[in-house]
Amino acid sequence: MNKIRVSEIADGMVGLPTIFTVDTHGAGEGHLEVTISDGRRTLPAELKKVQSRKFDIGFIPEMPGKHSIAI
Repeated sequence: MNKIRVSEIADGMVGLPTIFTVDTHGAGEGHLEVTISDGRRTLPAELKKVQSRKFDIGFIPEMPGKHSIAI
């Protein structure tokens, strides 16, 4: 059973914010860490609390292609 739920992540565009939602209700107490990489470097990610244990995560892609997201 997944303890953390992630919303669908739409295809992004270089230079425009990409935002997705992370719901940690099933994971219990703890610290949420998100790392986003474009394959060359780690991109800054902004976490915004939406409600208790639910966050919007935003980042701006700097180059086209697949990005990896670790939660």
